[in-house]
Amino acid sequence: MNRCVYVSMTAGMALGMAYPAWGHDVSGAYQLSRDGSAFVLEFFFDDGEPATDYVVTVRYGDGEQASLGRVDAQGVFRFRPSRRSACVVRAEGGGHGVELAIPEADIAAVMNAANTVATPVAGAVEVSPLRRQQPFPLIEVAASVGFVGLLTLITLILMRLAGRRSATVDPNQQSLLREVEELRAEVQRLRQERVEP
Repeated sequence: MNRCVYVSMTAGMALGMAYPAWGHDVSGAYQLSRDGSAFVLEFFFDDGEPATDYVVTVRYGDGEQASLGRVDAQGVFRFRPSRRSACVVRAEGGGHGVELAIPEADIAAVMNAANTVATPVAGAVEVSPLRRQQPFPLIEVAASVGFVGLLTLITLILMRLAGRRSATVDPNQQSLLREVEELRAEVQRLRQERVEP
């Protein structure tokens, strides 16, 4: 194989293996509002940045589904359930999606505090400690870089071995080379005899 193939293979594998370290997953969490009358849902990326402008829907246990609205600029959405049934709240946007399952006991607690229709609650919402900034994924990045280094080393070794193999001649080729050299010598001798009378 030539060098371009080895370099291309190494680069492709390196990028493929390093990609997970660059991942950007979205997570979510919920808690009760201060007065207990609504749920405060927070959606955020692994680095703690808010997942903004996501579309929020709810699906109750009986299959009813409703669109609730959009997550705000802080990654926060507040809502009150419309029925006493466990539900799944889903936020989608930017090619990502996350679901939060809310058990019936939590639904009942909110409905006891305020029995209203599922609508976003207006007003400023403080960002709670649910959103924790994730540390830099040093181990994943180091592992990816180490793997890339290992692939590069393997590629260089294979390139060196391929170069040695092409430089070595097998016994059949050696005998052919000897015959070619003998024929060259014979042709040279015949040319000299022609020139010398």
